Amino acid sequence: MKKVLIAFLSIISLSFLSCKKEADLYQLTVLVSTESSVVNDASVHLYEATTGGTSIFRRTDENGEVRFIFEQVMHAEIEITKGSARSCTSEIISKGHKTIYIELKPFSQQATNGC
Repeated sequence: MKKVLIAFLSIISLSFLSCKKEADLYQLTVLVSTESSVVNDASVHLYEATTGGTSIFRRTDENGEVRFIFEQVMHAEIEITKGSARSCTSEIISKGHKTIYIELKPFSQQATNGC
């Protein structure tokens, strides 16, 4: 019984050691909206600007949000599209959690949409 208890405690200890703490991760939440409301089901393309190694496509949820988690710092380009609207931004994803707010604008407003 004692050996089983020691084995169980060892497994639990190893599982805690192997988990990354949330504060050690690089987290980015993108909140997409228009002038009047949040935008669900918008296409969000995040890609690494410097090396081109990372390219992720996701869609916003019913709250207009999409989350990304990385294990290292990243200089990311972000492009959001839905229907005839598009917006772009650039962001350095650093340690911890950061939220950015992006307003989706019609293609006709390309001079102000960041693309």
